[in-house]
Amino acid sequence: MYETNRIYYLDVLKFISIFGVIFIHLCGFSGHSEILHFRITYFSEIFRFAVPVFLMITGTLLLNREISISDFLKKRFSRIVYPYIFWIIITIITFLYVSGALIQDYPFVIVNQFFNASWNWYFWMILGVYLYIPIINEFVLNKKLDGCKYIVILMIFASIFYTVCTFLGYKTFFELRFFVLPISYVVLGYFLANYEFKISKNKIIFISLVLFLIVTLLKLSFHDSTIFFANENIFLDSGLDINFLEIIQASSIFLIFKNLNYRFLDKDAIKRFVTSISRASYGMYLAHMAILIPLYQIFKSLSLTGTQTLLSVIFFSIAIYFVTWILVLFADKILKLHKFSGYH
Repeated sequence: MYETNRIYYLDVLKFISIFGVIFIHLCGFSGHSEILHFRITYFSEIFRFAVPVFLMITGTLLLNREISISDFLKKRFSRIVYPYIFWIIITIITFLYVSGALIQDYPFVIVNQFFNASWNWYFWMILGVYLYIPIINEFVLNKKLDGCKYIVILMIFASIFYTVCTFLGYKTFFELRFFVLPISYVVLGYFLANYEFKISKNKIIFISLVLFLIVTLLKLSFHDSTIFFANENIFLDSGLDINFLEIIQASSIFLIFKNLNYRFLDKDAIKRFVTSISRASYGMYLAHMAILIPLYQIFKSLSLTGTQTLLSVIFFSIAIYFVTWILVLFADKILKLHKFSGYH
């Protein structure tokens, strides 16, 4: 039976976004392979909305609530830390086996993989976001949607401003980086989930779809619209796309699925399947890296045409999507590792 207390469009967004995360990583395996003189790795731009959408969902669910800071952090940290430890152990074991690391190098490899492996960045980012949420939540409780609108406007302005500065090679002391941090996507999600637009849902869907297509084509044309901002006196690294094109792309997808009529998916079995993927999405994100490590070695050994590479990326993305879902369900339901599976 479908859980009626869930917000279905958020489950659908997670359902799509976790596939996007897997697809992006598989595109990275394509190297310099091309199809019609277009690098396959650039197709990842189609799904760059995935992580921003996850952050937007976080804001939708967690902002504008009366919360106890200690209870909030305890509950949220346990939901992400325990699964991370569980799946990173499996990933590290896989990495050590595949890489053939020497025993004397194990301590360095284990510490480096735990803290600095490139696929870990989302975990550390969301950990930082949870530290921010009790602070920003108080602002939202007091200022409501007007306060959110203020942050969203500054988010868009700051993104455009820094993008232009980067394009022109111009350095500035004008400090607006707070508004292009992950927490801004959290606020954006809450704002879009609760703001009542003065046009019909069909018009919102149409406008959002047009914007998504235009922005995605622009991103494909420029190949990589991701821009990172870091204070030169500290080390910051993130895979989060805070370019203004990404803000539009993620917002468009969010509004499309918020306003869709789901009568064509109004079957209990479909809803339960979508919900199950949604609940497993965090565990799937963590689990899929253990599969990608040996798969990368396979990809490197193959000699494929561009078309074959693209088809392989699509096939393995779908396969890993379902395999990781089954793995998370197995850990949660069969092994009874509820705290560690990442199934929420």
